Parts: sequence; structure tokens; C-alpha cells
Amino acid sequence: YRADISIPIGFNITFVEGMKDTNNDGRFEDLNGNGRLDMHDLVLLFQNFRWMGESNLSARIDFNKNNRADYADIVTIFNTMNSTIKNS
Repeated sequence: YRADISIPIGFNITFVEGMKDTNNDGRFEDLNGNGRLDMHDLVLLFQNFRWMGESNLSARIDFNKNNRADYADIVTIFNTMNSTIKNS
């Protein structure tokens, strides 16, 4: 999946280039590009949520699958991260 991503002026392009869809579901689980879902990904999502939600990346961060980017997606990815840790 390769989208034509609109980047806001002044935004660090390397952030977008580092995002990865680790399970090929069309969503970026690994925002910092280190190969796994961790707290840093959650922080990056929270810090950059507004522009990501307003860009054409919004479908790629719709983790609760309600067809929009909203703060419930942050909660969903947090719960996913917590269940992954508990099951390890």
C-alpha cells in the first residue's frame, strides 16, 4: 500500500517515511519504525494526531474501524499494546 500522503509545511518527512504497517491491515501500528508496537508509537500518535487525522493518513490510523480518526483510536491502540504485553 503506497498512498500519496500530504505532509504539512514544516513537518519532518522522515517521520512519515518511518511509519510501518507491521501486520498488513492497512493501518500504521509502528509509527517510529522500530519494528514493533510500543509506548513510543502511542506517544507519536498522540502528539501528531491532529495533522494525521486531517491528512489523508486518517484511514491509516483508524484503529477502532469507525471510519474516522478520533481519540478512541488512541485508546484502541493503547488497549492493543496492553493486551500484547499481558500475553507475552
